[in-house]
Amino acid sequence: MERVLVVGATGNAGSQVVRQLLERGAHGTALLRRPEAAGLPDAVTRLQGGLTGPLCLEGVPGVDAAFPTWCVPLATAPAVVEALARWAGRIVFLSNMTVRDDVDAYDDRESTRQHTVERLISRGCQGGMGRNMAGPDHRHAAGG
Repeated sequence: MERVLVVGATGNAGSQVVRQLLERGAHGTALLRRPEAAGLPDAVTRLQGGLTGPLCLEGVPGVDAAFPTWCVPLATAPAVVEALARWAGRIVFLSNMTVRDDVDAYDDRESTRQHTVERLISRGCQGGMGRNMAGPDHRHAAGG
């Protein structure tokens, strides 16, 4: 059974990720700021924490993949992505359509953050970062 860490599991995208993981027979572990208020299915393991720094990930048990649906803070992104890559092996990252390989600078903060995290993942994960038209390649999460 594949084990996937979902960060932001109670948000719009994260709750859909958790639902689909469970439907496919994967085990979901949610990293939550407030686990007691999460309202997730009982099958999901709840861990308290966030992506404010790599030490927040120290208690995360071995997982096959990490899916941060909440964007990593830019100040801690290098250390957090390094920790996720070390503990998870694969990172599935939902970016946005404005982030492109041929652009190095953006006018808005969110695209700058997404671009930075994408580059860090590309450098930090085995096999780099797979992509599809909508962002990260869904085959990375499924192991293919």
